[in-house]
Amino acid sequence: MVGRTLAFSALIGIALVVGNAQALPNDPIIENYRAYTAALQQGDMRGAEAPAEAALQASQARFGNGHRTPVLALNLARLRLGLGKARDAVEPATLAFEAAQQLGSESGVDPLMAEITLARAELASVPGRGRDRMATPGSAHVLATLQAAANRHDLDADAYAAATELGLWSLAAQRYDDMRTAYEAAIAHVAGAPRDIAVARAVARIGVATAIAIPGLMRRSGLSMNDAYQALTEAMTELWPIVQQESSSVDVTDADKAFARALAWQSVIYGPAHRSGGYQDVQNPQGGACHYQLHGAGNLDHYYPQRALHRGESGVVVIRATFDGTGKVLHAETVASAPDEDFSVAGQAVVQTLSIVRAADAPPGCTLPRQRFIPVRFSA
Repeated sequence: MVGRTLAFSALIGIALVVGNAQALPNDPIIENYRAYTAALQQGDMRGAEAPAEAALQASQARFGNGHRTPVLALNLARLRLGLGKARDAVEPATLAFEAAQQLGSESGVDPLMAEITLARAELASVPGRGRDRMATPGSAHVLATLQAAANRHDLDADAYAAATELGLWSLAAQRYDDMRTAYEAAIAHVAGAPRDIAVARAVARIGVATAIAIPGLMRRSGLSMNDAYQALTEAMTELWPIVQQESSSVDVTDADKAFARALAWQSVIYGPAHRSGGYQDVQNPQGGACHYQLHGAGNLDHYYPQRALHRGESGVVVIRATFDGTGKVLHAETVASAPDEDFSVAGQAVVQTLSIVRAADAPPGCTLPRQRFIPVRFSA
């Protein structure tokens, strides 16, 4: 969706520009551009690629790399990024960026927008997983463009996309400093997010917290885990009103997933033993809501992920339970796990055996929740 939106908006006026400059009957540039925009308006990104490429080729044949060729090249590059064709996006992105540098405003392309697009294509061309914490030209390039775009809020959509992509890449590459920088940039450019801004900001805060927590748990960082905890609490506090508004639905929403992921990491960092004192129960900030206890899981060792057990790792899964007006469980499923997905499979097995009951110490007359996110901890 990001790729489609950016690609379409980048060329919104090109037909008029080309039409006033050496337009020909049955002009292949205009005809292919119109076919491209028609495909985008129908939501057909794949169908838009061939005419976008044909328009670029026709423009190059007539104008070389001048006139509006750079705009057409940038459009094709962004479209291909949206299609997940990063390697195929590098060449047109390079053309657009170099032309913007050489021709300036005559190119019709913002040089930094083109450079961000090129950096994103370079980044996605080399997977993060297996990089052994090594940077790549693409990751370094994205970091540089994010720094250059720090005060360019007209490029929020481009910068947000680049930041979130770098955050995910850095997580896979175990480059946690870069991951934190990336998600902090995502927060700064969250106005460009293609989703609910509050959810997008919360997800980015969870990214910052994760970047602090993972090396902290591995004792590779001197960063305070309190910083991670605070970022998670801020994310959950922002998400909770959204989650409550959507609580009547059995379907798991993006806000639900983000809230559960934050709760999972919060539980990993502090665990049940730390709930007195600094622990903030975002789901029950004023007290008075009914508390629930889990029954029926028995010995969790039976479900413990073997790889994690052999490594002596602990983890948390978060179960989302929905209730009717009497407190009866209507549906329960695992929606998040931390520190990795190994525990998610275990959570799916556990949830089939659980019953959730009102706690004996719940306040009299307490309000029954429509849903509750419940962390289940696996301790090695």
